[in-house]
Amino acid sequence: MDEPEPEEPPVELPPLDESDDFLRGRLAELSDDTELQRWLRQEDLVRRATVVTDNIAEGADPATHLGFLRPQAPFTVVERDGRLYMSPESHRRYDRLTTALTSIDPGAAAGLYRLVRPLVSTAYRELGYPDGGFDRTLERALQRILATPVIQGDAELVPGEVGYAFADPRLEALAPAQKTLLRTGPDNARRIQAHLEAFRTALGDGSAP
Repeated sequence: MDEPEPEEPPVELPPLDESDDFLRGRLAELSDDTELQRWLRQEDLVRRATVVTDNIAEGADPATHLGFLRPQAPFTVVERDGRLYMSPESHRRYDRLTTALTSIDPGAAAGLYRLVRPLVSTAYRELGYPDGGFDRTLERALQRILATPVIQGDAELVPGEVGYAFADPRLEALAPAQKTLLRTGPDNARRIQAHLEAFRTALGDGSAP
């Protein structure tokens, strides 16, 4: 009779204030993408991810916490038949971000989330949610991104109070994170949505390692 494989000992999580190195190490095991490694130099990774997820779920703008993801190349537009559209170069500013995000296996990412859930719950309570419930917040954030209507072709733009706005009022009325997804361009947006859908499925079916 074959001997049963020994169970792995439970992982002892560090305190939230000391969790950056732990999380960096775990994420580094999931991807060696150089852009992702640059992201991991940030501090307070669990708190940052928690507040960004909460912002997205609530329809607030998470940009304050994600300045390190801002593209370095300038935003540019093109004019066709008297109308303005985002240029292909503007879409390509998000290619590396998309590649870095999708370099992590969704099932492994779901497993890592399950592992660090106690740290996330602590960070979530710090935001003023004493009863926890971050899983529901994560689901709402994922649903918001997945429900973003990725348009075929280019969306028309109009000059706004600051920069440009979508000419279609339905697109301009989307939440900030949804409009950012549209600015990545249709190809990148679909890749990101597919990746998040796979992550969501792994969380739901328990297939994560």
